Amino acid sequence: MSYLKLTEEWKSAGMEYNPEQTGLCNRIIFWELAYLFNQINNFKFTILLEKLYWPELNYLSIPDTKGVDEYKDNFWDGDKILDFELLLKDETYKLDTEINWVLFQQKFIEYFKHYFNFIKNFNSNRPLQLIDIKNDILKNTIIKKLDDVIGIHMRKGDVGTPEETIDFEQIRNKLKDKNLSDDKRKELEKESLTCGQGGIWYETFKDERYLKIMDDIVKVKPNQKFYISTNGDKEQLKVFYDNFDILDYSTILDNIEDIDKSKNYLDYELNKNCLRNVTDLFSLSYSKFLILHPESTWSMFAKWYKNVPSVNVSDEFDIYNNRRYI
Repeated sequence: MSYLKLTEEWKSAGMEYNPEQTGLCNRIIFWELAYLFNQINNFKFTILLEKLYWPELNYLSIPDTKGVDEYKDNFWDGDKILDFELLLKDETYKLDTEINWVLFQQKFIEYFKHYFNFIKNFNSNRPLQLIDIKNDILKNTIIKKLDDVIGIHMRKGDVGTPEETIDFEQIRNKLKDKNLSDDKRKELEKESLTCGQGGIWYETFKDERYLKIMDDIVKVKPNQKFYISTNGDKEQLKVFYDNFDILDYSTILDNIEDIDKSKNYLDYELNKNCLRNVTDLFSLSYSKFLILHPESTWSMFAKWYKNVPSVNVSDEFDIYNNRRYI
C-alpha cells in the first residue's frame, strides 16, 4: 500500500508550526482533494496525516486515513511531490500507485479555484460527508439539541483582520460601475481581498444584517431557536442573546459529563479547543437551515456536510421563498 502524505509548507522549510495558520475546514477540504485522488485511483493509497497538525483526529473518524505521530525529517526521501497545477489540468487525475506522494497544503491553496472546478462532479456526494464524530454521546446530543434549530455562522474578525472595518458592501457597489477604469477596478478588487500577515482579511458583516434575517424568521415562527457558530465572544453578541433564543457550543458541552474534555492528547488547552471546534462545526452542520458567510470554508463545510438549505448573509433574504425550511 502506497501513501498520500498531507503536510504543511513550513514542514519542508524547517519553519516552526503555527496552529493558527490553517483552520480545520481548510485542512478538511485539502484532505477531501486527496481522498478524491485516491478514489479515482481505486483506493490504492492510504492518506497520512500528522497528529501534530490534525489534533482533531482525537474526536473525528476520517475514512481511508491514518494519523501518524510525526513524519521523519527525511519523510519525502524517495517520494514524489504532487504538482497540483499539472494534475488539476489532467482529465484523468491518475497517479503512479507504486510510489508515495507528498501533498503540500500551501501549494493546494494556490490552486483553490481549480479545485472548485474539479469538485463540481462530486457536489452531491462529497467525501467530507464521510467524516464522523467518534463519540456517540457527543454526536447524539448534537443531533438532539439541533433538531429544528437554524444555524448561523458569524465571523467576528480573523487572523490578519484590520482594526478598521473595511466597507465591503461599498466596494461591491463601486465594482458594479461599468464605467470603471481597469486600474480603478484592480485597485478596488485588491482592497476587497487585502492580505494580512495570516492571510485574507475576511469580510465581517454588520450585526444588522443578521438581526434583520432573524427578525423576519421569528415573525413567522416566534419560538424559533438559533445556533450561533462564531469566533466572537458573548459580549460582542450580546444583542443576539438578549433578543433571541440562542444556542452555542457550550449548550452542548455543558450538558455532557461523559466526554473526557481534558484527555492528554497533545496538551490540555489544544485538546479543549479541538473539542470545542469539532462540537461547534458539527452543531452548525446539523442545523435544519443555515445563514452563512459567503467566503468561509467553515460555512462551506456546514452547507455540504448534510446538503442543508442555506442563504448567504451577503444576499437579500426573502422569508417567503425560504419559509418551507423554517
